[in-house]
Amino acid sequence: MHDIEFLELFLVLVKNGFSIQKTLELLEAQKRSAKYAQRIKNELEKGAGIPYGISSLSPKIRAYESILCSAAESGDISPALELIIKELKEKQERRRLLAVESAYPVFVLLLAQLVTIFLIVYGPEYLGAVVQIDKGQM
Repeated sequence: MHDIEFLELFLVLVKNGFSIQKTLELLEAQKRSAKYAQRIKNELEKGAGIPYGISSLSPKIRAYESILCSAAESGDISPALELIIKELKEKQERRRLLAVESAYPVFVLLLAQLVTIFLIVYGPEYLGAVVQIDKGQM
């Protein structure tokens, strides 16, 4: 499970009225999300607030710590989680598109190199055959 998936599960449970503590207990009971839930619970046990617990999941989420803190002060963390999930998904999609788009030039360069090697290896032989045919017709 990735941190985005965990945040989505966390958000669904919080939006459906579960307390943060109950949400963490439910997520900790699931094998796939237990690691993330335990990490947040550890931060809460150390005395850190929920924003710091959530931001401890990954460096990508830590960048949104101030948004989480503001949301926690207002009492509703759901909009902040929705924003973070949306932005993380957009970043993930941009990375995927960048990988796909950069594969095309690499493919073209490799193809050009293969054609060049082919022409270097077989070109003189082919040209020699063409010259022989031309001489025979004259």
